[in-house]
Amino acid sequence: MNKSTVKEKNLESLYRWRESIDKERIEIANSFDKYLLTFATGTLYLSVLFTSSIKNALTLKFLLGVGWIFLIISVVFTLLSIFLSEHAFYAEIGNIDSMIREIDYDKETTGKKNCWNYILYFFQIIGIGAFIAGVIFLSIAYYVNLK
Repeated sequence: MNKSTVKEKNLESLYRWRESIDKERIEIANSFDKYLLTFATGTLYLSVLFTSSIKNALTLKFLLGVGWIFLIISVVFTLLSIFLSEHAFYAEIGNIDSMIREIDYDKETTGKKNCWNYILYFFQIIGIGAFIAGVIFLSIAYYVNLK
């Protein structure tokens, strides 16, 4: 195999990789964060609606407040995660484009770390954790008030 053929195969592989990452970006943006956002806002809405119908008989109202605060935190961090995922994918596409240019100029390819992935992961963990904490606090509040 000559050097030109290897270069073409490497370029072809990188182009396919770049295309698959772009497709993945679209799929991820339309699934995980969307579902978490839907669950968090739906839970918040239903809990406020349910609570308004039994407001006179509530005890330990602070549990409801804490649950709502956690759900709002989940919504905020999920929205930020959706926003930042675009930056993470654009940075990754930029890294792949750099690798393509390096191959074009017969340089050794070096992959760069994408710091956006770590930030995105952190925001998603906070969003999930806040959602779970919010559901737990609301469950405890309703359990105490309905037994």
